[in-house]
Amino acid sequence: MIWDEPQQRQKFSKQDKEIILDYQRYKCMYCGVSLKRNSAAQVHFDHKRSLVKGGKDTRSNLQALCSKCNQRKSKTSDVDFRKNIKN
Repeated sequence: MIWDEPQQRQKFSKQDKEIILDYQRYKCMYCGVSLKRNSAAQVHFDHKRSLVKGGKDTRSNLQALCSKCNQRKSKTSDVDFRKNIKN
């Protein structure tokens, strides 16, 4: 049996994360809760399309979420999760 080689995960710099947060105006991509340093919500950086489902480990595939939304999303794709939120 041939196993896929595990994908090497990229470490994103503090600057990369700040760029993402700034782009999102320091709000969770899904629920809009504040992700500023002094807010109660903990920031999680999530892959829009999970690595398991073929997503790339690139900054353009990352988004900032609150811990609650990240936990609810799990490995679901960004598109599928957005559909579930609306229903």
